[in-house]
Amino acid sequence: MNEPLFSVCTLVTDKVEYARMRASFTQQGFAASNTEFLYLDNTVTNQWDAFSGIARFMFLARGRFVIICHQDIRLLEGIECLQTKLAELDAFDPAWALAGNAGGTLDSGIARRISDPHGEDQRIGEFPA
Repeated sequence: MNEPLFSVCTLVTDKVEYARMRASFTQQGFAASNTEFLYLDNTVTNQWDAFSGIARFMFLARGRFVIICHQDIRLLEGIECLQTKLAELDAFDPAWALAGNAGGTLDSGIARRISDPHGEDQRIGEFPA
């Protein structure tokens, strides 16, 4: 059995919001042939916090790349864009382990690049970081 390229993992508190997120991924080329969607159900009680949820996803995920995301995201670009960016990251640093849109840096700074309802292409720091 072929393993998926991507595992998309989400802690779900709102199934309608999650369905919209899934539709966004599907519209951008994430299909059963290349992606598995995993979720942990927090709709009734908050039984999965980030620490326990991510640990569970890492145990369950079969994809080469694990995407941990919020249920309220919508994709702006397709799967090909992500594949291109991951190839660029591989070329830049073949030993990379984590890619994200925000986080702390080695020098105790912050790096962030995100588009959301509060603004397009918000950037803090130098990239890649």
